[in-house]
Amino acid sequence: MKRKQIALIAAALVISIGLGFVFSVHVSAASTPSLFHNDERWYRDTSAGLEIIGGLYYVPVDVFGMFRHLELTMDSRRGEFMVYNRNTGAYISVLYSEKIASINGEDEAYLNLYKLHGGYYYVPAEYFCTVLSLGYEVRRGSGSVVDASFRILDGRETKTFDELLEGYAPDTSGGTSDTLPPVTDTGTPGTDSTARTNYITFNTISSAPLESILQTLEEYRVMATFFVTAEELRSMPETAVALTAGGHTVALRCDDAENVQDFLNKMDEANDILYGITKKRTRIVQFAAGENGWTDEDYAMIRDSGYVLWGWTYDVPDSVGYSVRYVKSACRQEVVQNEINVLRFGCNNTAAQVLPDLLDFLTSNNNYRVYPIYASHEEVRLSGK
Repeated sequence: MKRKQIALIAAALVISIGLGFVFSVHVSAASTPSLFHNDERWYRDTSAGLEIIGGLYYVPVDVFGMFRHLELTMDSRRGEFMVYNRNTGAYISVLYSEKIASINGEDEAYLNLYKLHGGYYYVPAEYFCTVLSLGYEVRRGSGSVVDASFRILDGRETKTFDELLEGYAPDTSGGTSDTLPPVTDTGTPGTDSTARTNYITFNTISSAPLESILQTLEEYRVMATFFVTAEELRSMPETAVALTAGGHTVALRCDDAENVQDFLNKMDEANDILYGITKKRTRIVQFAAGENGWTDEDYAMIRDSGYVLWGWTYDVPDSVGYSVRYVKSACRQEVVQNEINVLRFGCNNTAAQVLPDLLDFLTSNNNYRVYPIYASHEEVRLSGK
């Protein structure tokens, strides 16, 4: 499709796009999860889940990165993202500033998309599923659009959509119900000969279960990495001292920043507070909101400022209503599939209950090593840069 034709289509869609904003519906996940990939719930469902705009279902493009045979890449310099199906070779590439999509390098189409909820790019779910050869299902509770749920699948699901929704019963105390079927346990201590490096990290220290978590780490003689904010350091200086004395790595975290310079300013502020408390500074930092849109120049600024930027390989689903049994199995499956694992836990009751099982598995296998993050280690980035 030529660009002039695309422009005509765009003009024709002006009215419908405007109406899309007027009649947009944010799907609440308070009672029912709104977005699934196979048998798993989208982990940012409460803050960036399903949207219904102009009668169409929109999902964060990031959800397609949860499928192992799909590759999601972001190129901020070109203003482009692409989702590629390794099994079929099908792909869709989107110039998001112009809202133009290229399908398999042959056809072009005008594509309406939105930037919502902390900067997530939202794309039409049914269209993307069709291009990428994925199935999808939609369910509405009691006929209500607000209670709608959307499921993306690739044939590896084990339960029907109705079974998932009927069995969903979040437990805010840490979870004992089976919100989703247990992940298949593919790891048995002593049978894996591949050397694997594991980093246990936590994204906060402001929670009561921290004491139990520290006791478990001490019992297994494992050191972890705790990413903290300037606000946490101000309010909990004694905790930072205890973590340092226990051999753990105290690193710095920023939940939001307007740009890379703002991020560095916040890291410098937190580092000054950390030095005032422990007489030590750290080079390990993390941007908890993710690194989408960051450029090579941004990474160079961070390196030149003396910091080492770390992401994570697995955001443990310990704070979204899953059962303890499910999270245990999910963590174990994750560590047996990758040679390097950076597991990001919350500091909550589920994490405190999952940790003994995970550490028992890791420490009973001679090929698994668990380290705190040091500045000398090669960083793991969310973007793969």
